[in-house]
Amino acid sequence: MLSSLLWTPMDVIKQNQQASVVRVYSGVFDGLRKVHLQGGMQRGLLKGYCSMLSLECPFAAIQFGVYEWWKVECRRYMASNRQFAAPHFPLSPTSPASSLGEYSPRSLQ
Repeated sequence: MLSSLLWTPMDVIKQNQQASVVRVYSGVFDGLRKVHLQGGMQRGLLKGYCSMLSLECPFAAIQFGVYEWWKVECRRYMASNRQFAAPHFPLSPTSPASSLGEYSPRSLQ
């Protein structure tokens, strides 16, 4: 939810610029300064933060839950099928990937 805290001020500036007929800000930093001077932090830059969190929190919870479920199902599927027991292209002990700690056939012996 830290991303929402960082994104909300930019969203406020973008929406103010879109709602205005004339150009309100000369740039991002000018927009941040003017919005902060007009409304401060809570009523200016973070206006709409709660509504953004009300969208982000359920999405993040669903995404995390589905990701964890899918990870378990993929592991279960791979364990039940012998064709996935070994990689299709085994790594040699001298390959760069084996030195990074990835799977190599000799690590199982």
